[in-house]
Amino acid sequence: MKVFVSHSSKDAEIAKALSFFLKNLSMDIDVFCSSISGSINQGEDFVQCIENGLSNSDVFIPLISKNYIESKYCLIELGYAYSKSASQKKKYYILPFCISPITRSEALLGTPLAHLQTSALNDIDDIQNFLRLMIKKDLISESAIMNCDIFAFVSRINNMIMNSENILDNAIILPNCSDFNNPNAIQHIHNNNTHIVNFNLFANGGDKRPEFISLVFKFPGTFNFYNFLQSNVDIKFACTIYSYTDSLTDIDIEFKYHETHQLLKSHKFKLNQGANNIEIAIKDMNIDGLKQISEICFVCRNEYIMEEEGMFSIQNIQVK
Repeated sequence: MKVFVSHSSKDAEIAKALSFFLKNLSMDIDVFCSSISGSINQGEDFVQCIENGLSNSDVFIPLISKNYIESKYCLIELGYAYSKSASQKKKYYILPFCISPITRSEALLGTPLAHLQTSALNDIDDIQNFLRLMIKKDLISESAIMNCDIFAFVSRINNMIMNSENILDNAIILPNCSDFNNPNAIQHIHNNNTHIVNFNLFANGGDKRPEFISLVFKFPGTFNFYNFLQSNVDIKFACTIYSYTDSLTDIDIEFKYHETHQLLKSHKFKLNQGANNIEIAIKDMNIDGLKQISEICFVCRNEYIMEEEGMFSIQNIQVK
């Protein structure tokens, strides 16, 4: 069986990990991955080698990440696979994986392959289902997976994603005020990995203080933090909140889950002027909630705000 692993060069390490995982399943699996030494030899025509790999493959596995979607070469490979699949029907298989923060539902959205079920490369259940599918289609034997270490593979992928990913890449950032008639009470400026927040409680000219202002990071389709926890039980959500003045005494960081944005956990932190380094243990949260985080909110309540106007920033948000 010949497998073509389609990937962005920026995701080379992840593609290599999947390729070696597949090769270790069976000696009968021949993987073409352009990032692996030997797939394309010195002096060979790069484009011709990829065309040959695509043409000769029985299974096409695209690793759909933000990098993949932004790569013209990757989209051409995806189009080639779609054309081949359409002509060969049941003899050619496209088995897509998404790489966080790209979600299953959005991986192939807007393409002719949108009807295909996409799996997450860092999800143990999805990898197990992928292997069962390979067995069902007679692409591998049941004995091929008896000694494979799925947990070790997923753990490795999670570590790669965690080390390379800004978890907010896919988030929608929404400044929010409890007083809907005072939308300008909070303003947000995004500069690289720094989110600057300016607030003016009476921007609308009124005399009533809002109950709270907040900066909300909203994840379309929710975000699975539990995958990270499977790889390392001691991982933490971390950030730095920089208070430029004494306008704030505290801030709440709220984790919400499900499409209904139910409160999973709220943490209150005292702020000093200058840099405040914050770490929150993930393992203390409910597992089901962690699997579907919908929002992370930085909330400044009325009683925390000492001055009518002020500024703070949220920097270096990461899971580590």
